[in-house]
Amino acid sequence: MTLGESAYATRHTRRRLAPLPDGWLTINESNDRLIRLSGSGAAEVVADFGSWEIDPADETAAHGRERGVGLHTSADGRFAAVTDDYGWHASVVDLAAGREVFTLRRGEGWDSWTVPFGVAFLPGNSLIAQTDWNRIDAFNLPSGELLTGDEPGSDGERRDRSFEYLGALHASPTGRWLIVDGWFWHPDTWDVPVAWLDEDTVAVQWLNSHSTAATFTDLFHAPTGEQTKRLYGLQGPMWGHQGKLYVSGSAGLETWHPESGRIEGLVAGIRPTAHNPATGGFAELVDGTLRTFHPASGVVSTPIAHYGA
Repeated sequence: MTLGESAYATRHTRRRLAPLPDGWLTINESNDRLIRLSGSGAAEVVADFGSWEIDPADETAAHGRERGVGLHTSADGRFAAVTDDYGWHASVVDLAAGREVFTLRRGEGWDSWTVPFGVAFLPGNSLIAQTDWNRIDAFNLPSGELLTGDEPGSDGERRDRSFEYLGALHASPTGRWLIVDGWFWHPDTWDVPVAWLDEDTVAVQWLNSHSTAATFTDLFHAPTGEQTKRLYGLQGPMWGHQGKLYVSGSAGLETWHPESGRIEGLVAGIRPTAHNPATGGFAELVDGTLRTFHPASGVVSTPIAHYGA
């Protein structure tokens, strides 16, 4: 797979912008500070974290993935995780305290180069994170205390590891369900767009064999795993909001109705990379300029330049 062939997957997995209850969070160019952005144009450095050196020879990861920095936030806006996507480092930051509270690390094998660093914040001050190519653990926040055990089963076999190569983690709105995006034995059809429509319904885009485009999108009932609907035409990062799917497509932000399977609207000129569940807003940050869109108002904001983006 070439760099061009993996561009579709790279676009929807690369995250340098994440939601906060009162705005957005991004990373400075030096990858060592977190910056809060507001819609009014204000930008404030809220925390420092320990950056990591990336050997230029390692910048292109396995299967054409480009190693880079990802950003994730908790729903209440207190915590953030900065991840070394297609690498093996991560930093967990307490935004209220303005500092890094603990670090994470997964194996340095080639398998880590195939997937983003999997993390997901859950309600109740806990974090689910990948700690090896086939293992995820739970941690208390902000202490970093390990909440998962490492005990073998009655037959002596370990029960805490999977035979799958784990990647991105997608928690349902209440944290009851967790989708793990990875691959089994041979890398094929992973790094796919995933969106929760509600607590029990998740949408998954399936990519073609070259990961250059989506072939269709399936809806699943999480408690049973049953496929309930198949949609065609969705292409790009997507999010669920008020029962509809919003897709960052090639022409702009699309609105899709899951029941009819039809596109209902298009906001041209903005291709968001982040969604804010608290406000319903969408945002993109391009060359230091923030643009937002709110479905309730139907207004795309005037571009706002921000320091350090």
